[in-house]
Amino acid sequence: FFLCLGVTLLTRPNVCGSKIEGAGPKGEENMNVAVVTLVTTSSYVPGAEVLAESLQRVNAIGDRVLLYVPPEEDDRSDITVQHLRDLELAGWNKLQPLTTENGKFSKCKGAELVANVEELSTMARYWGTCSKLALWSLVEYDKVIYIDADSIVLNNFDHLYDIIQQSKGINFAAQQSPNCPA
Repeated sequence: FFLCLGVTLLTRPNVCGSKIEGAGPKGEENMNVAVVTLVTTSSYVPGAEVLAESLQRVNAIGDRVLLYVPPEEDDRSDITVQHLRDLELAGWNKLQPLTTENGKFSKCKGAELVANVEELSTMARYWGTCSKLALWSLVEYDKVIYIDADSIVLNNFDHLYDIIQQSKGINFAAQQSPNCPA
């Protein structure tokens, strides 16, 4: 299990117990892999559409999974049915709502706590960041690459799935965002 390109690197054994036929990295044609992003508000929709287009242009393998927070779950989300249709048309073939009911939505209390602290008030926009924890619920995939919705892919990165296979001993690695205070 692998999250990369802006967030985290994680590996875990396949808990599903079976391989799913389909495209996979070099030498692993039966691996079930995915590229995942998260959209919490409509302001991330255009970026996610561009990300999907860039994934298609570099012929990246794997399902295109878009996690999103419905407005019924959090009133800060303004994602509409039309946004979801547009995201599907852009190439996101698996749209998964993150809700409390399905156990995939995690409220980020930290964003609310810092909203009133002047030096940290800009961090309130990260209210949906904890929703990235839902990546752990994607147990139907052997390997996952997470890319932030405001990113663009310039080159094929399928070789990263091979790196995941070679780094089975790594449990967790992360990099602090350059915009966050230490």
